[in-house]
Amino acid sequence: MGTIFCSIIQLNKERISLIKIDGGRTGTYTKASEELTTNKEGNSYISYADFAIAVADEVEQASVLKGRFTVVGEEL
Repeated sequence: MGTIFCSIIQLNKERISLIKIDGGRTGTYTKASEELTTNKEGNSYISYADFAIAVADEVEQASVLKGRFTVVGEEL
């Protein structure tokens, strides 16, 4: 297992986000709009488990229509 680095190019600035494959499930996340969002440690991080929860929650709630959103979580 390992980490996937997602590189996001926006306004000529490269921003790096981490989606950790073997990261633990916390069951919590912070949702935001398209801006880069960081956790308490200043990292843009989410585990696969928490990312899956965030996507499932969005499918159920449909709070973002024709738009994008970001999620960030805390590392265990």
